[in-house]
Formats: sequence, structure tokens, C-alpha cells
Amino acid sequence: VKAAYRYCSLIYKKKFREITIIDMKDCIYKGTATCVRGKYKGQQRLASPQSKETIKYLFNHIYDYALEARIVERNYAREFTLDKKQKIDYNIFNIKVKIIINIV
Repeated sequence: VKAAYRYCSLIYKKKFREITIIDMKDCIYKGTATCVRGKYKGQQRLASPQSKETIKYLFNHIYDYALEARIVERNYAREFTLDKKQKIDYNIFNIKVKIIINIV
């Protein structure tokens, strides 16, 4: 969950009540994180499909807690879903193959 929060730098300085669905979607689809290890160390990376699901999970649980604590009146994170179609490019033996996966 800590790794998912790294992609939310767009909302770091916002108050929780000011976060909108658009802000959450921006974090999920446009948020970047700096890699701290591996071959991409120091580079900005967009979230992978699994990371996007983890960010959504994080928002759902933060809003659940805020709802219980009466900080907010609605769970805005549960009012939108992630896109289920994802294009994946595979480069197999120098042949580029495009596959569209429908996640159900």
C-alpha cells in the first residue's frame, strides 16, 4: 500500500475533503512514481495495471475509514470503476503483437 501511495503525489498537499473523483482518477491514470531500485532506478514510471488496482483499493479503504470517522458523508472512491480493457504490447522474437485483454 505504501508503493501505491507514491503514485498519489498529485494530492499530497490537498485536504482530504477537497479530493474529488477526478483527482483520484488522475492519480490512478496519470500519477507517476520514482523507482528506487532495479534497472529503472531514478526514473519516473506510470502505474502498472496491478498498481492501479492497488491505488483504487487504497482510496476505497481510506474513504471507508473517513466515512466511519464522519469526515466525509459519501465514499467517492466507490462511485467509479477502473477501465477493464487494457492494451498490452508483447515483443516476441522481434514480432510486435498487440493483444486486448478484457478483464471480467
